[in-house]
Amino acid sequence: MPQNNGAPPSMDGSSGDAPQGPPQPPPPPSNEFNITNFMVDANSDWLFKQEGGKTFLLHYNFVDGTKRGFVAAHAAITTFPDEKDGDVVRLDFEHPHDPWAVGQHFYLCFTESSIFQSHPFTPLNAAVTINGRTKHSYVFRAKGGETKKIAQIAAKKLAAAATASATPSEDKDGVITAASAPTTPVVLTGPYGDPIMRNITPEANILCVAGGTGITYVLPALLSLTASPASPRKLELIWVVRHAKDVDWVKPELAALEALDVTVRIFATRDAASSSSDADRSSEGEADEEKRAAGAVAVQKMRARGAAASFRSGGLGHPDLALLVREFVQATVAARTVVFASGPGGLMTDARAAVAACNDGGKVWKGDERFNVDLIHDERMER
Repeated sequence: MPQNNGAPPSMDGSSGDAPQGPPQPPPPPSNEFNITNFMVDANSDWLFKQEGGKTFLLHYNFVDGTKRGFVAAHAAITTFPDEKDGDVVRLDFEHPHDPWAVGQHFYLCFTESSIFQSHPFTPLNAAVTINGRTKHSYVFRAKGGETKKIAQIAAKKLAAAATASATPSEDKDGVITAASAPTTPVVLTGPYGDPIMRNITPEANILCVAGGTGITYVLPALLSLTASPASPRKLELIWVVRHAKDVDWVKPELAALEALDVTVRIFATRDAASSSSDADRSSEGEADEEKRAAGAVAVQKMRARGAAASFRSGGLGHPDLALLVREFVQATVAARTVVFASGPGGLMTDARAAVAACNDGGKVWKGDERFNVDLIHDERMER
């Protein structure tokens, strides 16, 4: 009797005694997607991020632990109209966090414009914390993008406030203000960047050179010295602006410099062009007098009665930076000089050349540290 050998019968009724082929390889591993495990992992990751983010926001005071929702800092807005070159916007607000180091910057997100963008800005003030809150002040020129949107939002709010109030919306200098300054919510992250005062010794002489909004980089260096004890160091600020009225951007900070033995020189470059056209209709002597008077407008406006600061008229047009840096170094009594500079590329090129020309290794080797001059700078495309 034929043996089946345990083989199953074939479909056609045969005994299934056909010879067996080589053993078949095991089937490949299954590529089936385990949706259950994925959902568990995804939900765990989401919950971890939510709780971790909440802890971060509470720690850095971005949310109020007693309320639901998101809480941003509310920045008071001041605008300085400039139809030709773009309005300048100033933001002031307080935020509960530790002070930053001079030279560091923050990323600001303007939630009324877009929550998906943030931009770097350097505080123009030195960090001072009072009752756990640190004041922030920023100045930027609204050329396009987010900064222009913020300027437009500010203009609308100021116009609405002026309409609802009998208080004029512009002062005599054209600065748009209101009885109740409009605000905009701001979310900030930071600080970031390298502190620039880390290697500044107490006896070092400080010369600050700024072009336009570059004042926000150098001004905190001077303001931070107000808390330092008196020293024989020499302090000076050279600020190149388009118009003499631009000093209003940082009027409170310039007024604070009166507590220091500091010299401030203002150079108004665009006022020189307007004065030149006036000179064509007047005698040469009258034109020179007009230029001297126009150049002094900025500093005279900032002079306070009994101020210790020495505000000098820089004049009109671009400064001779090589001459100014050389005069500063020669007027120092002792110790090295540190030049802080920020502004457009042309100004930074002049600053580098001026500092290089003042360095004298031979004199330093003989012990005269006055000719050891360092440059710390921040180059900006827009001023």
